[in-house]
Amino acid sequence: MPRYNVEADDEWACFSTISDGFITPFMPLEEYEKWRDREYGRTKSPLEHANKMSLREALFDMGIYNSDKEIIENLREVGIMHNKEES
Repeated sequence: MPRYNVEADDEWACFSTISDGFITPFMPLEEYEKWRDREYGRTKSPLEHANKMSLREALFDMGIYNSDKEIIENLREVGIMHNKEES
């Protein structure tokens, strides 16, 4: 199952179709490329040639196999949604 690079508001995260969720937090491109270097090493392809999906597509995929609670938890973990309890 592939992974996809997802961009939202000039930040990037990795979405896995195995877990149907984000496996990294959203981060600036420079940090994301460092993560990709560590994760893929010499087999890393340039981001412009790598698998990508929109945030909308990722959210749709998450909704197929995850409960609303699981989706919200994942989005909070990766920095897309704010946690009211932390205010």
